[in-house]
Amino acid sequence: AVATISDLNAKFAGGRVLGSGRAQIYYYKAPDLDFQFLVENAKVQMPPIAYARVSGKIGLSGTALPYKLKGNFNISEALMRENFGSSDNAKALRTSKFFPQGSGGTTGEFELIDMDIDILAEKGLIIKNDLFDGELKAALKIIRSPKSPRILGNVSILHGKLFFKDNFFSISSGGLRFN
Repeated sequence: AVATISDLNAKFAGGRVLGSGRAQIYYYKAPDLDFQFLVENAKVQMPPIAYARVSGKIGLSGTALPYKLKGNFNISEALMRENFGSSDNAKALRTSKFFPQGSGGTTGEFELIDMDIDILAEKGLIIKNDLFDGELKAALKIIRSPKSPRILGNVSILHGKLFFKDNFFSISSGGLRFN
């Protein structure tokens, strides 16, 4: 059996999604998938990010498990207000339904998705919380499975203020490298 989506056009998170694709379904193996989607100007929320305005392309394809989730997204603006040191916030982040859950060590588990997602934010990543108030830019790649993602790339501080030991420090530049 074949399931086909053609000319999908939907509103999504204040933006829109365009897409198409097909699934070939078999009784003896996982389906063959080939879906492509274009996301335009969507304002998404995902803890700990209050919101991020994103546009980009994403595809889900493959003839066997794990399926490949490949895409690229540009972030035009984002806001994070979560406090870093709060035990209540840390607990909420650890138990968020949006983060990978630990496996119970069960044998025979297999991954459904293998990610390869590029994220680019040339400016406009704002963090405002109890320790930091500033703007960042980033060029990141998310790989592996949703259960055990790996982040590669760079995050740069464009400007900001850091509060530490009852003092404010002005930051003119800085960076993080994930490898």
